[in-house]
Amino acid sequence: MSLSVSSRRLHLHKKRSEVKQPFAQLAGVSLLKPLKGVDPNLISNLETFFTMDYPKYEILLCIQDLDDPAVDVCKKLLGKYPNVDARLFIGGKKVGINPKINNLMPGYEGAKYGLVWICDSGIRVKPDTLTDMTNQMTEKVGLVHGLPYVADRQGFAATLEQMLLYANS
Repeated sequence: MSLSVSSRRLHLHKKRSEVKQPFAQLAGVSLLKPLKGVDPNLISNLETFFTMDYPKYEILLCIQDLDDPAVDVCKKLLGKYPNVDARLFIGGKKVGINPKINNLMPGYEGAKYGLVWICDSGIRVKPDTLTDMTNQMTEKVGLVHGLPYVADRQGFAATLEQMLLYANS
């Protein structure tokens, strides 16, 4: 595990001058965000996706139920960032037994781009995260995964998550 984390750190934290492809020619990416409920950091985490520095991406916010409080958070961000290509999908599509996959299906079916990033609501990004990730894609690489770093959540579940993510690093 520590080898892969070290490798990710070496490859994903390149300076802008080492970008493999011209910035404007980077592939478009559809970001699927499965949402359920509101935690204390939801709006600040989601907002980092609305402020990324990347030429062509869309944010597909997927919520199962119309009465979920995350709907209001999403509408607030959609209003605050009208120039960001983002859409809200309410109501899933039953395709299997996994509720998260069912929740994501309408967004996945509506995705514009061939590259898809599924990223949970507890994740925040830096402005250049998407550039770093897409620059790892080559004809020999079909999947890029970024190990999340847990820093700002409190409580038992957050502590357990930190232990599981970093136990072998």
